[in-house]
Amino acid sequence: MRTDWLPSSRDGIVRMAKVWLEKIREAGAPWEIPPSCLAKFEAFISKAESALGKAKQSEARTEELNALCRAAFDPLEEMMRQMKERFFVSPPLAEADFIALLLMASGSAPPDFAPEVTVALCDDTHVQAKAAPASPVTDPHILHHVDFAYGVLVDELSGNVDEMLTVPLCADTLPVVVGTRRRVHTIALPAKCRGVYVAARFVNADMEAGPWSDITAGPAL
Repeated sequence: MRTDWLPSSRDGIVRMAKVWLEKIREAGAPWEIPPSCLAKFEAFISKAESALGKAKQSEARTEELNALCRAAFDPLEEMMRQMKERFFVSPPLAEADFIALLLMASGSAPPDFAPEVTVALCDDTHVQAKAAPASPVTDPHILHHVDFAYGVLVDELSGNVDEMLTVPLCADTLPVVVGTRRRVHTIALPAKCRGVYVAARFVNADMEAGPWSDITAGPAL
């Protein structure tokens, strides 16, 4: 069931749901949300994210994929509506809580600066990308989360969505974008990886994105 506060896109719904899950876990007992409810919510998020991923990977949006997405997103949206009314409205949360849950605009300006990005090997088959502001930021709502854009350079495509055959010229040409509040993202590398390329941008609590950073090149295997 769609309501006016839910994001209009399925990507936005998944992002909001994952933000809710993270903030609820941070809040703990004071919000009085049963563990069984959280487990069900997490399962719905996982199912919706999986269905959306399958739809994005398909060249054609078939009726089968549309049905798969509807079956995954309808219960997630309904549960979000019920959780908002049951746990977020009564008892009422503080204004800061509603901002953190993406249910109220923060009033913060969009970020006007790009993060500094580093990429380093964390084991034989993974690199870790990190994003950080170049100087301290006083308004926490400006840096709600980080979008990482990345691609892996290969000699031959094998079907993975993050693969590229040519070196990217700008962040918009990187094939994958993921959002995270941890400001860290781990990327798996194929056996014959020629390199990984990463850019990042900050997004405020109103989902307004700042500029992309320059592309940072990671190590090859």
